[in-house]
Parts: sequence; C-alpha cells; structure tokens
Amino acid sequence: MTPKNVCIPRELQLQAAMFRLGKVDDEIHAGYEILQKYHKTVTFLGRPG
Repeated sequence: MTPKNVCIPRELQLQAAMFRLGKVDDEIHAGYEILQKYHKTVTFLGRPG
C-alpha cells in the first residue's frame, strides 16, 4: 500500500487506471462469450432458458 504522503504523477495514475479497465473489459468479454455459447441453458436467475 502506498503511504498517503507520496505524490504519484498523474500520467502514471492514468496508465494504472487504463490497465485496470482493460482487465475488466477482458473479463466482461469472456462472460459474453460464455453466455453466447450457452444462451439457451444459462440465465441470471439459474432457471432454464
């Protein structure tokens, strides 16, 4: 964890945020691929489609 009195350059903060968003985007994309593959058998409520 970074101490509160350390100043991190804005550019570095932006790069870190973009990296995290890229990971989230990859996970969402993978989830949609699973839903497309099993679109008739999987629902969000766990009931048959």
